[in-house]
Amino acid sequence: MYVFSYHVPQSRSHFTISDESRRVITAGYHGLIYADRDSKIVMRYKMECEDIPADFSVKDVEARREL
Repeated sequence: MYVFSYHVPQSRSHFTISDESRRVITAGYHGLIYADRDSKIVMRYKMECEDIPADFSVKDVEARREL
């Protein structure tokens, strides 16, 4: 299994989060990608947002997928 880590700072991110009042922010994020060594197929990934402002109603965003 190959494991790749990545990090996208807020200044380079296009990932937006909106809350129930339709306020929108752009968040940085980081995570891991797991790829099968032989087939090169992505088997799993995870992503977590970072630097979400303290006054924003959404406190945590993450995405995970396992095949």
